Amino acid sequence: MFGMSGATDKPGFQPTVQVLHLKDISHADAADKRWKVVISDGTHYFSGVVAHQLAQMVDSGGITQHAIIKVIDFLVQHSDKGRKFFILLKAELVHHHNCRIGTPAMAVDDNLHGNVANTV
Repeated sequence: MFGMSGATDKPGFQPTVQVLHLKDISHADAADKRWKVVISDGTHYFSGVVAHQLAQMVDSGGITQHAIIKVIDFLVQHSDKGRKFFILLKAELVHHHNCRIGTPAMAVDDNLHGNVANTV
């Protein structure tokens, strides 16, 4: 995912990943919740946000910390500081898990830092 611009780069690419972290990043007066999410393939992790249409799965407890999900659709964007992040547009819960899998390292952009991680 990290080296892509979105799911359309590789039709049929639907990685199964683990949710390492979820954080409510909503404004206090916001009607809808916004969620920051960190996902991992067990080797690398990558930060992003949950799209509005998927936030209900987080709100209802369908997607939780350590859950295993299949990513169906996503976009990769660049922040104002040039960092990559993904927008999780559509996902399916595979199963709930109770601990972190592997010891993932941060996925790093080769154009910014000299390393590359294209697996997540």
